[in-house]
Amino acid sequence: MTTNTKKTLFIVADIFAIITGVVLIFGIITIPFSVFLFMGGSKMREISNQSEVEFEKTLKNRTNLSWAIYILILTFPVGICALLPYIIDTVPQNNENKKSTSEVSDSVKDLDILFEKKEKGIISEEEYEKLKRKILDKIEK
Repeated sequence: MTTNTKKTLFIVADIFAIITGVVLIFGIITIPFSVFLFMGGSKMREISNQSEVEFEKTLKNRTNLSWAIYILILTFPVGICALLPYIIDTVPQNNENKKSTSEVSDSVKDLDILFEKKEKGIISEEEYEKLKRKILDKIEK
C-alpha cells in the first residue's frame, strides 16, 4: 500500500472522527467522548499532513497508535481506517519481481533439456551457453 493511500485512510479517520464527535456533543453524557474524538481526529489530520518520510517514521515508531485504538473503540469503522495503515505496514509485502516456484521449476527443466541436447551433440557449446544465459537471466528478473 502506498504512503498516499495510508495518508488517505488517516484523513478518512479524521473526517469521521470529527463528524462522530459533532454528533456525540449533543448528548450531555457523551460530551467527553466527543472532545477526545475531536482530539484524535485532529491528530490523524496532523499525521496525514506530514512528509512521506516523517509519516512512515510515525507508522514504524507506533507513535499515536493509541489515538487510532481509542477511535476504534468509539467508532468501529473509523477506527479500522485509522488502524489499517499500521496493520498494513507490519505485513510483509510480496516482491512482484520474484518468480513463482512453478516458473523457476520450468526454467530448471528447460536447463536440463538444454544440457541433454548439448551432451547429445544437437546444439554446440556456444549455443548451449547462450541459451543457458538467457534462461538464467529470465529467472533472475
